[in-house]
Amino acid sequence: MHDFRGENDLGITNDAGNSRKLTTDFGGTWFEYGIGANFNVSESTYIYADFERTDGGEIEQPWRVNLGMRYAF
Repeated sequence: MHDFRGENDLGITNDAGNSRKLTTDFGGTWFEYGIGANFNVSESTYIYADFERTDGGEIEQPWRVNLGMRYAF
């Protein structure tokens, strides 16, 4: 993955006139990898699980787990 416009600016001003500016730069190139499975429990019910990780560039995310159930009708 690559973010071509990673730099963001955010400006905040309160009622008293105080202001603050926040600049972040998440640009660069990184990759995501993972593994997952989808199991058919019955004719219309499925359970799934996947494990993913983001690494490289400015953004690094430790392992992420998604678990769920899906019912098709």
